Amino acid sequence: MPRTHGTFYFKLTTAGHLLGEYSNPGTPRARPECAFRGDNIPNSDRTSFAGTYISTWFEPGEVPEAVMATLTIAAKSAPADPTTQFTLIWTEGASGSPNVMFRGEAMLNDGILIGHYHSDP
Repeated sequence: MPRTHGTFYFKLTTAGHLLGEYSNPGTPRARPECAFRGDNIPNSDRTSFAGTYISTWFEPGEVPEAVMATLTIAAKSAPADPTTQFTLIWTEGASGSPNVMFRGEAMLNDGILIGHYHSDP
């Protein structure tokens, strides 16, 4: 399977979930993606992108295919402010499979997480 690469953005909702869009060379336009963090997250964690989510999106096609993955977002350890740079890993399914689907990096700008991702070769 050829390597996939693309861009995305996420906005954090007041409940601590993510709403966003992604695009790549195989998508004719930006596609929606959302991620659910769970109901039992403390209020203090609802303002941070870092965490583990169940992410869903639709792959384009004649009949779009729903995909579910575990999305882990972690603050990137960098000499600059570590709260503005993040690494992201999408793994297969909602059970935390070790099979990595995509890896990405993002930066926080005006409350929006903006980044790029790629599949492993």
